[in-house]
Formats: sequence, structure tokens, C-alpha cells
Amino acid sequence: MSMYEYRQAPRKCKALEGQSIVEFALILPVLLLITLGLLDLGRAFYFQETITNAAREGARYYSLHTDQSGQAISIAVREAGALGPYITVTPSGPTVDPSTGDRYVSVTVQYNFKLITPLVQQLLGQNINLRATSRMPAAQITLNP
Repeated sequence: MSMYEYRQAPRKCKALEGQSIVEFALILPVLLLITLGLLDLGRAFYFQETITNAAREGARYYSLHTDQSGQAISIAVREAGALGPYITVTPSGPTVDPSTGDRYVSVTVQYNFKLITPLVQQLLGQNINLRATSRMPAAQITLNP
């Protein structure tokens, strides 16, 4: 390596460093979109699981106490935890399945999920309606005389 080539080597490295910064600046918005999109996806999955469990617990209680739909709503709201004040709980039943003659109750829980990532909001809309329904057989209680 000649003396001229030796002196030019640091300049070439600095030019490559500038290229790396430009490439990083170009890819950064895409990386942020993916990262924040995954954050919203994780939150949506967590909230969906929460309202599914709330619907299941409300239906379980309502299947044993078909005359107490208000209490089933309270249990579903309690199971939703922090989402409780923001969910809509709709119990229905008991209904009879005509093919088997069995009675069923169902509880539907809805939550209006708000996205936090602005670009994802523009792609999917401001809110996503999450809904979970749980259907269980109503308890057949017979009293012995």
C-alpha cells in the first residue's frame, strides 16, 4: 500500500459512515411502524382475551342462575377488570335448542378498542370493535318431592 492510499483510507470510511446514517434514516419509519403496530396488536390480543374470559364467567354464572341476568352482568364486568366501565354486556336466554330440547344461555361482551399508533389508526380506523360471546347450557334443576 502506497503512502497516498494509506492517507485516503480514513476518508473512504467517513463516506461510508454517512451512507449508513442515510440508510438508517430511510428504514427508521418502517421499523417504528412495525414495532408500534406489534404493540397495538399485543394490546388488542390482551383485551380480546380479557373480554372472552369475562363473557365465559358471566355465562357460567347465568347458566346456574337463569333468573339473575343482572348479577351475570356484574360478574362479567368484574372479570373484565380495568375494562369494566367501558364494556357492554348483553345476556340472552334461556333459549331452547329445537333439535335437542336443551336450554342455553349466552352472554355477549363488547369493547371499543382504541388504537394508539397514529399511522395504524389511519390504516384501520380509530377504533376496533372487539366482541366475545359465550354460550353454555342452562342448569336443569329438579326438586325431589
